[in-house]
Amino acid sequence: MKKLELTDFLEKTFFVNGFCVETAVPKLAEMVQGYNEITYTKPMEYHELYDALIWLRRLKEYGKEMKLSDETIKNMLKPFEESKYENDRWLVISDWIIRLIQKP
Repeated sequence: MKKLELTDFLEKTFFVNGFCVETAVPKLAEMVQGYNEITYTKPMEYHELYDALIWLRRLKEYGKEMKLSDETIKNMLKPFEESKYENDRWLVISDWIIRLIQKP
Protein backbone atom coordinates (compact mmCIF):
# COMPACT_ATOMS: atom_id res chain seq x y z
CA MET A 1 0.00 0.00 0.00
CA LYS A 2 1.64 3.23 -1.14
CA LYS A 3 0.96 6.27 1.04
CA LEU A 4 0.88 9.95 0.12
CA GLU A 5 1.26 12.75 2.65
CA LEU A 6 -1.72 15.12 2.55
CA THR A 7 0.54 18.17 2.10
CA ASP A 8 2.06 16.50 -0.98
CA PHE A 9 -1.41 15.68 -2.27
CA LEU A 10 -2.43 19.32 -1.85
CA GLU A 11 0.62 20.40 -3.86
CA LYS A 12 -0.53 18.15 -6.71
CA THR A 13 -3.93 19.86 -6.69
CA PHE A 14 -2.25 23.20 -7.41
CA PHE A 15 -1.28 21.89 -10.86
CA VAL A 16 -4.92 21.20 -11.80
CA ASN A 17 -6.65 23.96 -9.85
CA GLY A 18 -7.10 26.27 -12.86
CA PHE A 19 -8.91 23.62 -14.92
CA CYS A 20 -12.63 22.94 -14.79
CA VAL A 21 -13.45 20.10 -12.38
CA GLU A 22 -14.31 17.69 -15.22
CA THR A 23 -10.79 18.11 -16.62
CA ALA A 24 -8.93 18.55 -13.33
CA VAL A 25 -10.09 15.42 -11.55
CA PRO A 26 -8.93 12.92 -14.21
CA LYS A 27 -5.57 14.72 -14.39
CA LEU A 28 -5.26 14.58 -10.59
CA ALA A 29 -6.21 10.89 -10.62
CA GLU A 30 -3.30 10.27 -13.00
CA MET A 31 -0.95 12.20 -10.72
CA VAL A 32 -1.84 10.07 -7.69
CA GLN A 33 -1.88 6.79 -9.58
CA GLY A 34 -0.06 4.19 -7.52
CA TYR A 35 -1.07 5.78 -4.21
CA ASN A 36 -4.00 4.41 -2.27
CA GLU A 37 -3.70 5.92 1.19
CA ILE A 38 -3.36 9.42 2.60
CA THR A 39 -1.29 10.17 5.70
CA TYR A 40 -1.34 13.31 7.79
CA THR A 41 1.82 14.02 9.76
CA LYS A 42 2.71 17.55 8.65
CA PRO A 43 0.49 20.32 10.07
CA MET A 44 -1.72 22.24 7.67
CA GLU A 45 -3.75 25.39 7.99
CA TYR A 46 -7.52 24.99 8.15
CA HIS A 47 -8.11 26.25 4.60
CA GLU A 48 -5.43 23.91 3.21
CA LEU A 49 -6.93 20.89 4.96
CA TYR A 50 -10.40 21.91 3.80
CA ASP A 51 -9.25 22.25 0.17
CA ALA A 52 -7.43 18.93 0.25
CA LEU A 53 -10.50 17.13 1.60
CA ILE A 54 -12.66 18.64 -1.14
CA TRP A 55 -10.23 17.35 -3.77
CA LEU A 56 -10.15 13.91 -2.12
CA ARG A 57 -13.95 13.85 -2.29
CA ARG A 58 -13.86 14.75 -5.98
CA LEU A 59 -11.42 11.90 -6.59
CA LYS A 60 -13.69 9.50 -4.71
CA GLU A 61 -16.66 10.54 -6.84
CA TYR A 62 -14.48 9.95 -9.90
CA GLY A 63 -13.75 6.41 -8.69
CA LYS A 64 -10.30 6.88 -7.14
CA GLU A 65 -10.68 6.41 -3.41
CA MET A 66 -7.81 7.15 -1.06
CA LYS A 67 -7.88 5.35 2.29
CA LEU A 68 -7.74 7.35 5.54
CA SER A 69 -6.53 5.35 8.53
CA ASP A 70 -7.96 5.96 11.99
CA GLU A 71 -4.64 7.54 12.98
CA THR A 72 -4.75 9.91 10.00
CA ILE A 73 -8.27 11.00 10.90
CA LYS A 74 -7.29 11.59 14.52
CA ASN A 75 -4.29 13.64 13.41
CA MET A 76 -6.50 15.78 11.16
CA LEU A 77 -8.98 16.52 13.92
CA LYS A 78 -6.58 16.93 16.82
CA PRO A 79 -5.71 20.64 16.32
CA PHE A 80 -9.39 21.53 16.30
CA GLU A 81 -10.23 19.47 19.38
CA GLU A 82 -7.66 21.28 21.49
CA SER A 83 -9.27 24.71 21.18
CA LYS A 84 -12.78 25.56 22.29
CA TYR A 85 -12.77 28.32 19.67
CA GLU A 86 -12.35 25.90 16.78
CA ASN A 87 -15.65 24.01 17.18
CA ASP A 88 -17.14 25.23 13.90
CA ARG A 89 -14.03 24.30 11.97
CA TRP A 90 -13.91 20.91 13.72
CA LEU A 91 -17.47 20.25 12.54
CA VAL A 92 -16.69 21.23 8.95
CA ILE A 93 -13.57 19.07 8.77
CA SER A 94 -15.40 16.18 10.48
CA ASP A 95 -18.21 16.44 7.93
CA TRP A 96 -15.78 16.21 5.01
CA ILE A 97 -14.00 13.24 6.58
CA ILE A 98 -17.31 11.46 7.06
CA ARG A 99 -18.12 12.04 3.39
CA LEU A 100 -14.80 10.47 2.46
CA ILE A 101 -15.10 7.35 4.58
CA GLN A 102 -18.78 6.63 3.96
CA LYS A 103 -19.51 3.67 1.79
CA PRO A 104 -21.63 4.39 -1.29
